[in-house]
Amino acid sequence: MFRNMSIAKKLMLVIYSYLLVMFILLSVIAFAVIDATVKSEMRESSLNNVIHANLLIEKEQQYLYGIAKYYSISPEVQDLLVMSNAGLHTEGMTDELISVSKARMYVLGLALYNINGDVVDYMSIDNSNGPVNQSNTQYERPFTRLINEKRTFEWEFIDQGDTVYLKMDNSPKLCLWYVIKSTNTMRPIGALAISIDTRKLLTAENIFNDFCKNQMIISKNPQFTGISARQQLEFTTHLLLTD
Repeated sequence: MFRNMSIAKKLMLVIYSYLLVMFILLSVIAFAVIDATVKSEMRESSLNNVIHANLLIEKEQQYLYGIAKYYSISPEVQDLLVMSNAGLHTEGMTDELISVSKARMYVLGLALYNINGDVVDYMSIDNSNGPVNQSNTQYERPFTRLINEKRTFEWEFIDQGDTVYLKMDNSPKLCLWYVIKSTNTMRPIGALAISIDTRKLLTAENIFNDFCKNQMIISKNPQFTGISARQQLEFTTHLLLTD
């Protein structure tokens, strides 16, 4: 059929074919460039979100660390633990002392433990209850490592419904475990646990926008594959400042 065409038609067919090929080629190139640009912007946006979230988490961690240090040297806390370790009855912390942690946004609660892992006093603002003895557990807990002087503090992510900290835990939390040492002997006499709500923390300052809510983490690590950015960040918060 091509051989039977006139020279003009053959020339037009060649030109149209050339233009079609060029159009397809340019379309493929344009698509590749746009795809690479969009992926680059998505990666940059994701990285910025993670950086901002990490900075916010570290800021709150440092604040909790400061509160824990304040409690650890408080004469009232020292006396409570000494009395509790001696088997004497205690009235618990005063409202004034508890208000130090309540004044901080996102703080869910705190618990004060004696040397045996028993709760001397605790406070919770989300109706969580039933503090668990931290010595009589199947697995080694942060409390045990603190009392054995393996660490001075430890961060732990506790998911909603977990029973390692409270028998009824209504909120996912980032918990700081901090050893309390006697100001006289410098030996451990108890520990403090203070926690913040990760749901409120990770939504602060609009860190997770609509794009990030729909983003998925793709990783060779089976723990991260197919989970949302929010879940991945909540899962790794306890790894940020382990010690």
